Amino acid sequence: MEREAPKRHATKPLNDWCDRNNCVLEFVDLWEGVLQDQYSVLSAGFHIPSLYFQEIEDADIVLLLLGEKYGSDISEETCVNEANIRPWMSRHRAQQNRYGSALELAVVYASFIVGHDSNLAQNLTSPRVMSYIRDPAFVQGLPEAQLTKHFQPEGTRQTAKLEQLKARVGKAGLVRNAAYADPNALSSHIAEDLQTIFGQSLPKPINDIQLEKLTHDAYLEAHSWIGQGEKGVALPDTVNSIMERIRKYVVNDTPQPLVIVGEVGTGRTSMCQANVRALSKRFPPPDTLVISHSAGVSNASRDPALWM
Repeated sequence: MEREAPKRHATKPLNDWCDRNNCVLEFVDLWEGVLQDQYSVLSAGFHIPSLYFQEIEDADIVLLLLGEKYGSDISEETCVNEANIRPWMSRHRAQQNRYGSALELAVVYASFIVGHDSNLAQNLTSPRVMSYIRDPAFVQGLPEAQLTKHFQPEGTRQTAKLEQLKARVGKAGLVRNAAYADPNALSSHIAEDLQTIFGQSLPKPINDIQLEKLTHDAYLEAHSWIGQGEKGVALPDTVNSIMERIRKYVVNDTPQPLVIVGEVGTGRTSMCQANVRALSKRFPPPDTLVISHSAGVSNASRDPALWM
């Protein structure tokens, strides 16, 4: 229920926000489309924890939804074999006196291992982990039919393990909401938290003029001559003489265009870029505004009607 509600109520406004800000949102739910009678088959062995670990490593944000279900403990034999290639599991076993369920291993991996364990790949960074804990009163108020279908009691031992896990996550400061009322309230919390994170973390959207300027700057930078006097690299005399003619034209009051002609690849763009740099230094802003425009850099730059 918790996994379905955010997709229905939070995904659309978040996707709309991302569309307006030129970014992409992707929700990953490993249990989406899995039928109830397929759960035991998929849960056998270490298949599910392995998938969890991979998705956590690839994720920027991990949402932990903790209700009343802890899950069955993975067998000791299976975990011992996995711990041979994942040393952190042995440390977890020593600290907690158990390996635990797939839920516990996934929560621990996301919250305390990725980005903190030197035995993992150096390029792995810690995801932003946000945990939401359901108010037990929600389950107590459900109709008997839904209670029986979705919330089978697990016993005191599993309940105690889940409470310990919640306490550990809470102590680490990873709980965003410690008692959300129902799935719809959860959706609102997730949407609000994610929009806040996106607004603080992602680059601010730019308008068409800013994008055009960035495109031109990158294009001209790619066509700049190495040195241009900055590193003591002298340009050929023939080039210097042409550049001097261009400088004289610019500072003159001659009301006519100047055309530089040459074959493709002969350096016309680089020469213009060199002159723009030189003139910008000689006549710095704000007293002088030097405007450079390269036709062909983008679709908009090819349309004279859009130049102004």
